[in-house]
Amino acid sequence: MPELPPQTFSRFAIAGAAAHVVTETVFLPVYASKTLSQCDPVRYPEGLGGLQRVLDDARGDLASLFRAWDTTIVSNVMYGSLAFGMDEFFQRLLGDTLPPTIAQANVVPVLVVASLLASVIAAVAYSPFEALRIKIITVGALYGEEDPGVIAAFGEALQSRAAMASLLQATWPLVLEEGPYTAGTFIVYDVVTKWLLAFLPPSDAGDFFMVS
Repeated sequence: MPELPPQTFSRFAIAGAAAHVVTETVFLPVYASKTLSQCDPVRYPEGLGGLQRVLDDARGDLASLFRAWDTTIVSNVMYGSLAFGMDEFFQRLLGDTLPPTIAQANVVPVLVVASLLASVIAAVAYSPFEALRIKIITVGALYGEEDPGVIAAFGEALQSRAAMASLLQATWPLVLEEGPYTAGTFIVYDVVTKWLLAFLPPSDAGDFFMVS
């Protein structure tokens, strides 16, 4: 595999960040429903009942419905950019490090290792912001506190060792949750993409995936 120039890495990072930010922000009310169902299952039952309660609580107030939107953007820029960028980086690194015959004969194991490494790094980096997002959503919904914003909330956490420790406690649970899920997503995508590239004629494959 060729080396990964900074411009190419940045494209993967920007694509990953954009994909995660758009998806997570649009579905933020659904995420809030899932989070609140885990914290207060009586008030916020699982499924459509919890989502309906979130919508009823908002009463058309978008600020309430999309509570922690800025924290969502920050956390998913962090996760998406690192997950996508580092996945491609590790794939190329392993491809360059291993002997060509071994790399070609072990495409899927290389994808698995690269995806897991990228997912773990991304999860560790974004876990404090994800924990902060969960806190803002739950405290706001259950206790009526205003959303302080990501800068103020994270700045407040930095001033307290206990508060910062509580954010970091979520690191390994998030790694165990997000790592296998994201790695599986990358593996399926890469395997299917490589299969299609091998199946389609070169000109059609280039047009289909918009690659040169």
